[in-house]
Amino acid sequence: CESNVIVLRSYKEEAKKRSVEDFVGYFRKRFETISNILRTRQELKEVISLSRLSGRKNNDKICIIGMVNEKRITKNDNILVKIEDFTGNTIIVISKRKTELFNNARDLCDDEIIGVVGVKHDSLIYVEDLIFPEVPISQGLKKCDDEVYCVFISDMHVGNKEFLNKEFGNFLKWINGEDGDDEQLAVCEKIKYLFIGGDLVDGVGIYPGQENDLELKDIYKQYDHFTEFIKKIPKSVKVIMCPGNHDALRLTEPQPVIGKEYCVELLKMENVYMVSNPALV
Repeated sequence: CESNVIVLRSYKEEAKKRSVEDFVGYFRKRFETISNILRTRQELKEVISLSRLSGRKNNDKICIIGMVNEKRITKNDNILVKIEDFTGNTIIVISKRKTELFNNARDLCDDEIIGVVGVKHDSLIYVEDLIFPEVPISQGLKKCDDEVYCVFISDMHVGNKEFLNKEFGNFLKWINGEDGDDEQLAVCEKIKYLFIGGDLVDGVGIYPGQENDLELKDIYKQYDHFTEFIKKIPKSVKVIMCPGNHDALRLTEPQPVIGKEYCVELLKMENVYMVSNPALV
């Protein structure tokens, strides 16, 4: 099977000074996009804006979408979450008695956008279900004629003292067909794509005291070392990689492609594709 990679969308924009309006626009667009994903869910077909909650009666079933503004644990060990949309805000309550729901709510982060199904009681919404913005498969699975495999890895953090050098060496032996049992080697022969999802290197100055955790304190040497690993990937395998928060660029998404000054040798490799975070391939 011939391995082909088509980059449909990769973020490109010239560097410029950012204003408050840029950040506001970003969060508004993000909210609108994720809201549209959530609205495709059957559970949220009757979603209303938060400003319309005042017109609903106690014990009415409510479907809303909002961004997490604040989260706290009450003295009764329930979770209270303040959410907001473009029209207002409200408080939702997740009972500790609903174990699975409670555990999901414990992992909620500020600025996360969620769908809520619940029951109104005075100014509060008692949650019956939380809906997360998984992207639905609307047209079924797309298949190709041949059986091929994609490998997904991430967070290599090359340059950190804790980098799993031996384990990654074992991975390279396997993907080159030099190690593994019969079943693993049979899979290896059909690998056509390797996706590396960010944090290729550990970076420099990412957090206070990071220099104490680094084996390589030079960002260029980190990328050089990373490149030497990638050169050992079979040329028949297409390598698609995007940046993460430890890589040498801005933290905020969308993150552009890693600068060519760090990856000169990588960019010369015909089987390597550098894309932004996020990207569509």
